[in-house]
Amino acid sequence: MDKYDIHLKFLIEVFPDVEENTCKEIFTKKAKRDVRKALFYLVQPKINVDDLIEKFKNSKNKEEQLYLLQQILNWYCPNKAYSKIVKQLEKGIPFTIDTATLPKLKNFRRAPRIERLKQLLDVVASSELEIIESLLILLLPFGRELEPLWSRIDAYANYPDFELAKAAMNLLSKIPSGIQKSIITFANHCTNPKMRFHTLYSMQNEKNLPSKVLLNIFSPIIAEYQRLVSNQGAMNDLWQEFRLIQQILKNNGVVLSIPNIRLGRF
Repeated sequence: MDKYDIHLKFLIEVFPDVEENTCKEIFTKKAKRDVRKALFYLVQPKINVDDLIEKFKNSKNKEEQLYLLQQILNWYCPNKAYSKIVKQLEKGIPFTIDTATLPKLKNFRRAPRIERLKQLLDVVASSELEIIESLLILLLPFGRELEPLWSRIDAYANYPDFELAKAAMNLLSKIPSGIQKSIITFANHCTNPKMRFHTLYSMQNEKNLPSKVLLNIFSPIIAEYQRLVSNQGAMNDLWQEFRLIQQILKNNGVVLSIPNIRLGRF
């Protein structure tokens, strides 16, 4: 059995509700024996994306709207359905596939165009906050493509609703220079104890941020951590935040250690 036979067997096993001949036709003809494309095609809805968007516009039911959003994003890749299958495959389910194929499946992308992304943001703009939050989460794989729409995501990051603001900050962290452009937004959230941990968590992998700006933002948190060290020791109520601050500063050229904190130097 060659690798193409194995790939076809994989598709047939993960789509038991699809006729075997249909899987074979999609794999051999439509996808040209590219298992990535075949998997992508097989998770796509039967209704085209424009019709799904129209159904979303006409729906007044929140649960239906959430379902339709998921279906709309299944026209692009990665998506929830595609990623779930690939994660199972990483665990050897339904079986272990060749090592060269797995990274290719994981890295496969078919991103929406900027016009489509703008349309989706427009479509949910007047929806319930939970709907908007769901879209922002679904758009996480497409940070690069969302760069021209950065300001709209930043606006959501400034919403008073915590869950929506968190989802927007996560998405900003995926947009090239998103955190740099939204540094004021992140700085403001760092002053809010309810948002502080999540804000720092969203920033933990960011590089090329001005170290002086970061120290200005983090100084009140570091000072409070220093006060707690004196009373509670290093493993205090701000320990997790301090570790994230250490990581962010390290990524941007600043080493912050507990001995320095104990001596009042930072």
